[in-house]
This record gives sequence, C-alpha cells and structure tokens, in this order.
Amino acid sequence: RATRFPAAFSGGAAVTLRDGSSLTEHIPVNKGAGDRPIPPAEIVEKFRANAGLLVDAARADQIARMVLNGRGKSVRDVMQYLRPQAE
Repeated sequence: RATRFPAAFSGGAAVTLRDGSSLTEHIPVNKGAGDRPIPPAEIVEKFRANAGLLVDAARADQIARMVLNGRGKSVRDVMQYLRPQAE
C-alpha cells in the first residue's frame, strides 16, 4: 500500500483466523497527523492511561493539571512527578 511517510505514519495489520478467514486493516494517516487531529480531551485521557502505569490516578491527574496550567516549567519539572511514589 502507498505510504505518506514522513508526513504520516501509515500502519496496518493482517490476521488469519483459525477458520482460515482473514481480517485486514490499513490506516493511511495516523491519528494526530494532517487532517486527523486528536481532540485535547483524548490526549489527556491517553496521558492518564500511560502515566497510570507508574503512578496512581490522583498523581496522574495532578501532573496533567500541572502541564495544562503551564506550571511545569521544564521536562525535568514534570518528570520528577512521574517517579513512582514510595509506599
């Protein structure tokens, strides 16, 4: 299939099922590129899901608010909040 790289990261998958049938899907333009912007709420949701792998939900919410409110002055500022908390 045609790709739009480097403007977009195309991707796809093909799966063959046990009954021999197959399913395929190709995405020519990834979400967040070109005419497929990601809504801000979805970006925050994705951040919370990923941050939740390291910190609890309350901490992930705190970090999201800090970034969205511009209180994170640098990546270093934000990263200190992503460290796992002592139990």
